[in-house]
Amino acid sequence: MNKNIQSLLATVVLACLSQTSIAQTKFVYVSKIPGNRTSDNASSNMNGKITLISTDQRWTADNVYIVDKMVFVEEPAVLTIEPGTLVRFEANTKTGTASSINPNDPGAIIICRGAKIVAQGTADASIIFTNLDDPFVPGGAATIPTAANGGLGKDTSAGYVALTPRDYTSSAAGAAPRFSIDQEWGGLVILGKARLAYGWADNQPTGSDSLVTPSIAAAAGGKGVNYIEGTSSIDGTVYGVSPAAGYTFSGGLYGGTDDDDNSGSVRFMSLRFGGFLFAPNNELNGLTTGALGRNTSIEFVEVYNNADDDFEPFGGRNHYRYIVGTCGGDDGFDIDQGYNGNVQFFLQLQGNIIFGNGDQTGRLAANEGDILGEWDGPEWTASPVTTSRSFPYSVPTMFNATHIGMGNDGITRKENSGGKVYNSLYINPTRLSIVGGVLADATNGIDGAGSIHRLFVTRSSGGQYNETGVTNPALEPDLSFKYTTFSTISGTLTYHDQANNAAAQAQLNTGNSNQVVSYTNRLTTVVKNLPLYTGSTTKQGAGTVGSQVGQKQNTPLITPSSPSEYYGSLDPRTGSDVEAGIRPSQAGPTGYAAKSGWFVEADFRGAFKDGNWLSGWSILENIGVGPNGGFATASFPVPTVKRVVSGNIARVTFNTESGVKYSIQTSEDSGKTFLPVHTAGAGQLTNGLVSGNGSEATVDLAGKGSTKLLVRVMPL
Repeated sequence: MNKNIQSLLATVVLACLSQTSIAQTKFVYVSKIPGNRTSDNASSNMNGKITLISTDQRWTADNVYIVDKMVFVEEPAVLTIEPGTLVRFEANTKTGTASSINPNDPGAIIICRGAKIVAQGTADASIIFTNLDDPFVPGGAATIPTAANGGLGKDTSAGYVALTPRDYTSSAAGAAPRFSIDQEWGGLVILGKARLAYGWADNQPTGSDSLVTPSIAAAAGGKGVNYIEGTSSIDGTVYGVSPAAGYTFSGGLYGGTDDDDNSGSVRFMSLRFGGFLFAPNNELNGLTTGALGRNTSIEFVEVYNNADDDFEPFGGRNHYRYIVGTCGGDDGFDIDQGYNGNVQFFLQLQGNIIFGNGDQTGRLAANEGDILGEWDGPEWTASPVTTSRSFPYSVPTMFNATHIGMGNDGITRKENSGGKVYNSLYINPTRLSIVGGVLADATNGIDGAGSIHRLFVTRSSGGQYNETGVTNPALEPDLSFKYTTFSTISGTLTYHDQANNAAAQAQLNTGNSNQVVSYTNRLTTVVKNLPLYTGSTTKQGAGTVGSQVGQKQNTPLITPSSPSEYYGSLDPRTGSDVEAGIRPSQAGPTGYAAKSGWFVEADFRGAFKDGNWLSGWSILENIGVGPNGGFATASFPVPTVKRVVSGNIARVTFNTESGVKYSIQTSEDSGKTFLPVHTAGAGQLTNGLVSGNGSEATVDLAGKGSTKLLVRVMPL
């Protein structure tokens, strides 16, 4: 693995962790760890299907962990996973019926409300969640739990059987496992106690006494509390939630009133080949979050070849930075139920059902991917969701995203969802869907239920997210695209309303001055290098499904040019002819992004400019999406940081590359959360960034001399 990107944390004492191959693999089966409980209630549908962790547990990098059942980490336990730890997951070993009360048991991890996960990997020692025989890990084939390696093999409903690893390096037409495999385990689910817009007709709770927990049997009736996808089927009287909390319900519950809730931290984690069917119509996403508070930290996380969405937050206020979703079987970033976090530096890729010459990779057409972003709003079970005005609204803010698609919708807004997008690239979308509401009312400034109203209307109350008891007006519409480029093969991208009315399309395209967007037909120059399928006919993936888009001529893909080539050529850094973006502090300029100190002051469009934050830790380098040698061949390395304390000042120095801008980011909570530095000594930062000139840069952090400060420097 390339190691050009470093999470170099300058402290008084510098601790360095490096990822090394495991000399002699020790397999640890999570269901067999002393103290962990496995269901043995023969009368329950969940018998033998789950493992409960109810006390603090630490997983270490000198073991390979095998998750062979659905694992629930119960309140108040903390699951700590060391940098460099490899976790492998079984597929289902007990098959459920068609009934939602008898789900499958794929290997999966669910962090319950009140529990925490602390999984802080590094670029040199990332944490990997993957299937049983993925070879793209430190230690390679020796970490696969075959009998020869000291493992038990593959678990089945009839017991363990021999495990024969597949050849992931094969590029035979129609049989390229590194691109075709998915749905082999569940996913990671993290649940919290923040607010969500679920079950309320026109308001939301202001205190915990207003919450209504849904019933187990019907999975309905909740207000401000819900079950995460599929988990209402679990017998909550025994499993999945701490009895000490006074509950008798499933550990799949999420929601509450604490927007500052802390469910832990996840950094430098790779989630691969997941998305197994959990219950009917409930595949697990790569990373599912439910009602996480803003004190939960998620950054440097990738999801690869998941059978459902890459990322899906249900409500909550948590933020995401430096994330990548590649070839999800459904949507890239799917939000629901009043999610109101921030997102910055996000890469989404589609296009691995065929090679560049048109040969199939073996990836199922049914899992080729759908909408680049599906942004849904409140859910009120007593009424059609398109008429719901439940609070809070979904109004996330996204800066610096690069979306590269196969030709599906760019983003769909429905169920009264808003959301603001800045400094982003949408490459090869077909349209933007803004669903629900009355166009004539919205354009006349009349508010209503529907995303069209979020586009045109600036609310007179409710503040940023339309919250109960907040009388301040909104400073801007809830829905916008600003300083964003849409690149299509031909023609002009159009909005459409729920009725797909031609007049509405025209008015949405030309009648809304809130948008600052650009349209281009130059696919190949929007990023540094973008492979295209150049065949003359549309190609489908394996097991063709008629409703799928398929790979059309001259559309982007991420695979090599043919099965005979191992490496591709994608360079997702923003191209030189893309218009400039806007600094978050200037967005508005009176809008909410301008008031947030969370965003890095990036003034370009897209997830990358000169540096590539994937270099050294992403599976995309191992499977040949990038060039031979990895993304390091096309990016600037993170510099080594020196930190010296002088009085009450922490002085940070590092070498720079000419023309490259750098963000200084610091943590004062032992590395859990990093925030950008916006001000420093005179002349040292320009608009919150260091402009490299080829020599050493110095930044003085006043007032930080006595603080245990962690510092990293990221090239933009």
